[in-house]
Amino acid sequence: MRNAIDGLFDDGGVWREGNQKIESVVTNYFSGLFSVVKLPARDVDEVFCSLQPCLSQQSCDYLDLPFIAKDIRRAVFDMAPTKSPGPDGLPALFYQKYWETVGPSITEASLKCLNDGESMRTLNETLICLIRKRLVVERMVDFRPISLCKCRMTVRFSFLINGTVCGSVEPLRGLRQGDLVSPYLYLLVLEGLSGLIREAVDQNVYIGFRCGRTGPVISHLFFTNDSLLFSGATTEECLEIRRILNVYSRASGQLVNFDKSEMCVSLTIFSSEGDRLAAIVGVRRVKCHERYLGLPYW
Repeated sequence: MRNAIDGLFDDGGVWREGNQKIESVVTNYFSGLFSVVKLPARDVDEVFCSLQPCLSQQSCDYLDLPFIAKDIRRAVFDMAPTKSPGPDGLPALFYQKYWETVGPSITEASLKCLNDGESMRTLNETLICLIRKRLVVERMVDFRPISLCKCRMTVRFSFLINGTVCGSVEPLRGLRQGDLVSPYLYLLVLEGLSGLIREAVDQNVYIGFRCGRTGPVISHLFFTNDSLLFSGATTEECLEIRRILNVYSRASGQLVNFDKSEMCVSLTIFSSEGDRLAAIVGVRRVKCHERYLGLPYW
C-alpha cells in the first residue's frame, strides 16, 4: 500500500518493524505527548494573578445558565451532515434525519452530562488517523494526527495503523483536531501568557520593542497558536522570556516547541552575541524569519 508504514524509529533511535513494534512506538509517542504532571499551584496562581477581569456580572450569570433541549438540537443540526462520522460510521446526517426518533434519547443523555455532570466515558472512544507530512516517514513527528471525535470531553484514542485499529491512550491535555471550540480555548489559554508578559512589562523587567522614537511599544503578537515576542537584546530580557515561557508551560500544560522556534536579532548585534542570547531562550538563531501566511515578517 502506498501509505503503509513499514517501520519507525523509537525514542531511542532504534528502527522498529512489524505491526506490534510499530504500535508500541506510536502508543509511547502519544502517551508522552498527551501526558501531564500535576500542575504547580504557584505557577497557576501567578498566571491567574496576571489576568484582569473582562466580563460583567450579567455575562457571568448568562454563562451559568443550564443547557436546555433546544441547545442540544441546535448543536446537532449545526453539524455538517456528512463530515467526521464516528467509529460506528454514522454521520450527523443520520441523527438529523431521524431526530424525531433518536432526538429524545440524545437530548436526555447530553443534558445529564452537561447539567448534572454524568459521565460519558462509554461514548468517548476515538480513532486517530496518521497523515503523512512527507513522502518518506521514519519518525512519529513525520505524521500529522487527525482525530475522529465524537464529543469534547475526556477522550480515549486508538490508532489506525496500516488499516488496523491498534493501541489506546487517554490524553490528559491537548486539543482534538476539528474541535469547534479550539479557537476559543487557544484564546483563553494564551490570555494567561499575554497576562504574564504584560505584568513583566509593567514591572520594567521586560521592555519589548518600540516602533520608532515616538511609536508604541510592542511586547508580543499572537495569532491562533503562533506567537511573536519582541524584546531588547539583553541577557535580562532573554532570561525573563524563558522564565515566562516556563511558568506558562507548567501552569497551562501547553508546551513550547523549541525545535520550531526561532530568534532573529538586529543587524547591529554581533553574530556571537545573537547566538548567546538565542541559547538563553533555548531556540536557534536565524538571519531573518521566513514568510508567514504568505507575507514577509518585515
